[in-house]
Amino acid sequence: MALPARTVGQGFPSLAPSKPASSLLATTSAALPISSGCPSLDSLLSIHGDGLPPASILELLGPPGVGKTRTALGFAINPRFGALERGDSEGEVLVVDAEGSLSPTLLHDTADLYAEHNHRGPTSATEVCQGIHYRRIYDASLLVAFFYSLPTWLAEHREVNLIILDSLSSHLRPTSLDLNTKNLLFNLIKSTLSLVTAQYGVSVITTTYLSLKLFSPEGLPSHFTQRNAEALLIPQLADSWIPVSRGGGGEVKRVVLYFDEHGERMAHLVASTSPARVTSVGFTMDALGPCDHPPV
Repeated sequence: MALPARTVGQGFPSLAPSKPASSLLATTSAALPISSGCPSLDSLLSIHGDGLPPASILELLGPPGVGKTRTALGFAINPRFGALERGDSEGEVLVVDAEGSLSPTLLHDTADLYAEHNHRGPTSATEVCQGIHYRRIYDASLLVAFFYSLPTWLAEHREVNLIILDSLSSHLRPTSLDLNTKNLLFNLIKSTLSLVTAQYGVSVITTTYLSLKLFSPEGLPSHFTQRNAEALLIPQLADSWIPVSRGGGGEVKRVVLYFDEHGERMAHLVASTSPARVTSVGFTMDALGPCDHPPV
C-alpha cells in the first residue's frame, strides 16, 4: 500500500481570479472545522471548542521530542476518516515533510491503527491514504520551489483543504543562509500562505522548534560566561513568516507544546486572532496521536 504518486509541480504560480470578500466568507462559513481528535486540544482553537476554523493557520511550537509531529498527524488522520464517513469528496490533505519525521510509513501505520481501533476494515485505511498527498523537502531550494508552485498545484487539486508543513524551521535555521536570504524566504512563505488560505480556503498547520537563547538581567542577548544570564525558549522563526489575519473567517494561532514539572504533556495558546474556550490544557499521546486523559 503506497501513497498516491502525486507531487507538487515546479512551475511558478499563476494566480486565480480574485473573489469578493462576501464569497470568501460564505465559503469559509460552509466549511467544517478541522479536529485533532483530541477534544482538549480542539478547545484551544475556537470558542466552540471544535477544532481549527477553516482557512486558518496554526503553528505548533515546542522543543524536540515533545510530540509536534504526532500532534500534527492527528489533524490529518482524524478529518480524513470523518470525510469518508460523510461521503465527502473533499477533505484531502497535503503533507509536506521537511525533516523526514512525518514519513509515508508513519502515515500508513497510523491510518491502519485508527481503522483497527474504530473497528473499520482495511479498505477504509487505504481510502484515507489515497486522499493524503505527500511531498518531501530536502533543502531550502526545494522549499522555495514548493512555495512558488503551491498556488498552481492547489488550483488543480481543489479537494485539498489542509496543508501540514512538518518541521518548517529545519531548512530556515542553517547559518549558511544570510539574513537577506532568510528575509526573502520569510516574505515568500508569508505571501503564499496568505494567498492560499484566502483564495482556496485551505487551512495550514506548521510545526517549528523553540530555540534556547540566553539573556542578561537587562533583557539583552547574553552568553554562558556571563553571570546571572537567563535561559529562555523562544520561537526559532519568530513571527516574520506569519500572515496577518484577513478578518474574512481565517485565523492565526500559535500553540506551544511542552512538559510541565511533573512530566505531563501540556498545550498553551500563546497567540490567537480570535477567542478560544480555554488557553491551556493537559493531554496525552498514544499511537494514534494526541488524546484526552482517560477518566479516573
